[in-house]
Amino acid sequence: MHVSLTEYINELRLNYAANLLKLTSSSLYDISQECGFSSLSYFNKLFKQHFDCTPAKYRKSQKTTKYKKVVTYTNWK
Repeated sequence: MHVSLTEYINELRLNYAANLLKLTSSSLYDISQECGFSSLSYFNKLFKQHFDCTPAKYRKSQKTTKYKKVVTYTNWK
């Protein structure tokens, strides 16, 4: 399957954006600019086409829940 250069670059940019959404608290606008998108609406449109959800929903779904405290037994006898 062949993709155009533009499609390939957009895929790289969208995957980078997805990582930023997971790892930072930067605004959607800042992330779209960081990834080279000239408008937030275009970024949202391409992101939704690629990931089947908006960037905001993606970020919310990727938030990790707080870890429960794990009890360990170090003095087994």
